[in-house]
Amino acid sequence: MCDFSAMHCVCRRKTSAVVQVDRPSGCSAVFPNSFHNVSVGVNRPFFENHNIKMLILWIKRILLTLSLLYFIAVGLLLLFENYLVYPGASKDRGNYNAEFEFEDVYFTAADGTKLHGWMIPYADSKRYVLYCHGNAENVAVAGGGVAKLMGAAMKANVFVYDYRGFGKSAGNSTEAGIKLDTDAAMDWLCQRFEIKPTDVIVEGFSVGGGPAVYIGMKQGAKGLLLQRTFSSLPDVAAQKHPWAPVRLLMRNRFDSASLIADYHGPLLQSHGAMDQVVPFTFGKKLHDACPSTDKQFFTRPDMDHFSHVDPAFLEMASQFADRLYGN
Repeated sequence: MCDFSAMHCVCRRKTSAVVQVDRPSGCSAVFPNSFHNVSVGVNRPFFENHNIKMLILWIKRILLTLSLLYFIAVGLLLLFENYLVYPGASKDRGNYNAEFEFEDVYFTAADGTKLHGWMIPYADSKRYVLYCHGNAENVAVAGGGVAKLMGAAMKANVFVYDYRGFGKSAGNSTEAGIKLDTDAAMDWLCQRFEIKPTDVIVEGFSVGGGPAVYIGMKQGAKGLLLQRTFSSLPDVAAQKHPWAPVRLLMRNRFDSASLIADYHGPLLQSHGAMDQVVPFTFGKKLHDACPSTDKQFFTRPDMDHFSHVDPAFLEMASQFADRLYGN
């Protein structure tokens, strides 16, 4: 009979584990000679390779997920691009029953889109301003605000119009559509007063700087007056979304810096150093791109995108118009 109490195990931790079983005397039937030494091999390289493969697989899965999320984010940015650039101001914003004098105007773009604007007169004036408003305004907001204020400073008749998709204008906003709207607005103003585009100061505020520079270069202008606007839409978008290839993919561009590089007429421009909507650097880039020797740039260190028009700039605008019209 075997005495199991006499058994003992010796384990050595090497490359392989060795289990040695000493057979008590008289146990040859139970423990044959082949079981005197039993070696159980552990293939460590196999397990190490398996772990590395699993790690690589998980890394691939994480990268694939991140890539998918990135492409979804870029896709959403492109899908909602028009809304982000031209959120529009509905006809519910602003006071359409303003208590000052204005002419309610309806006109049509070349593609048939019905557009709306206000003609704000200045008594006995032969000065004219075509006002291109920002992307959060409509004729009621701009007409009762900056457009009217600037017109009064320049003693000028002001025509402020709504791009398609804004206020009472039909359609949906795109760069191409807004260019058609601006062409139509300039045509209406010139026909209404029997003047030429070169008799008109074109003023653009914020995103309105894009169509203002466009129409000034295409049809001509007596002068350009630009406030808080940009060198191009991709410049602004690239700073706000540095993770996305907006310079490559944006459909709306309004590359004003490229256009104004061929402008040699009078330019009056303002931009606040604290502007966080259209950073100051892009306003300065636009100004520097203009080769005109007749240009002025107004800034103030504490002015941002939503600051009231500075009285000093109103005085500059008044002098600008006096010099251009000479009356």
